[in-house]
Amino acid sequence: QMNARKLGDVDLQPLPSIAAVTGINEFLARVSQYEHSASIWALVDRHNRYVGALEVLPLVRQIAWQNLTDTAESLEQLRSLIEYLPLPLMIHNLDGSILGANQQWQSYLDPCIQKLKPQTSERPQIYHCPIASGEIHTWQVVSVELSDRLQGMSLAIAQNITDREQLETELSGQNADLIRLNRMKDEFLACVTHELKTPLTSVIGMASLLETKTFGNLTERQSRYVGLIHRSGRHLMAIIDNIVDLAKAETGQLELNPATVSVKQLCLQSISQAQTILQHKNTWTKESPILDVQLDIDPAIANIVADSVKVQQMLVNLLSNAFKFSE
Repeated sequence: QMNARKLGDVDLQPLPSIAAVTGINEFLARVSQYEHSASIWALVDRHNRYVGALEVLPLVRQIAWQNLTDTAESLEQLRSLIEYLPLPLMIHNLDGSILGANQQWQSYLDPCIQKLKPQTSERPQIYHCPIASGEIHTWQVVSVELSDRLQGMSLAIAQNITDREQLETELSGQNADLIRLNRMKDEFLACVTHELKTPLTSVIGMASLLETKTFGNLTERQSRYVGLIHRSGRHLMAIIDNIVDLAKAETGQLELNPATVSVKQLCLQSISQAQTILQHKNTWTKESPILDVQLDIDPAIANIVADSVKVQQMLVNLLSNAFKFSE
């Protein structure tokens, strides 16, 4: 659905990293200060090499269990614990009634969530809460059932997903337009390939036979006209190929065929093709275009690995534009 988009067009944030030797309290402080909502952090060693991933929510849950004692004061201990954790946390019973919440939950979610919706599945619940500026923030709430003396209660953890929801809304709104545009591009490619290239190939073939005098000798004037037809056909075919390649590139369908090629040979072929195009463009005016190109190639890069057809296509376009827009 989004094959025409690139990762650079999406508002992505890098995975935050933290040293594996960092203390838990220091890490929780970092989580609360991090400007982007991140549920997964990358752990790195002292050489900044990746050693693993850390999920915030399971860690919070584990800390909660390690700090509980098997006494009647378990609920109060849990309330005291979540007060110091940096994420919006709340304790509720089976019907969704709030039994306790930390300061972050009270600041962000209390105004709009007096009671959780009935839990019909394990999927997170979504809530839209207004803030002081009038904006609406979207929160995703995940509930984890407690056990032992706290059985029948759940720990709810909230995460702000406003930016993600806005991006998803924008992409879904563009989805229909993208599908329609991609369909039009596919139809255009099919039309260009069949309706234009097929008859044009025949014209170029016939002109080539006449130019080589396969069917007999031609007068000087006829030879000039046939040569013009042949060059014009090949020029038009090159334009069609450019359009098809551009359409394929925009829809992610362009395929490259890399191979080892000679830089000098590639440049010489590009210059020759550009000279042919310029000669064609000036045939009617009988001008003699001069394309003076000096090659200065570093011997260290005599060969490269590339798609020679595409590289030559780019070089010819650059040379043609340089000649067209330079004195």
